[in-house]
Amino acid sequence: MILIKLACASVLVGGVFAFGLLPVFFKNKAVFSMVTSFSGGVLLGTVMIHLLPEAIAHGNQLLCNYDIKLTLPIGGFATVLGFILILLIEKMVEEYHLSRKYTAKCFT
Repeated sequence: MILIKLACASVLVGGVFAFGLLPVFFKNKAVFSMVTSFSGGVLLGTVMIHLLPEAIAHGNQLLCNYDIKLTLPIGGFATVLGFILILLIEKMVEEYHLSRKYTAKCFT
């Protein structure tokens, strides 16, 4: 059993290492950007499948504990509010970054 676990761990570490080095050897930025976006979407979708039902259940339980009556699922609302907050922060940082016309300098 321990050999199977070590083999699986080795395959996972090797896969992460190999795919982590992919940007070094893969120079086509358009395809790499699409692959990165797809993987981010898969990760986000997987998280949302598991996150939202638990957030809604725990939010409804919290409301029941304090005897609060709402028709709005507070867990889902908090999740969406969190995503909107992160989006706003990201856009503000991006706008600040573009307004400063920041250019990275290479240290060689």
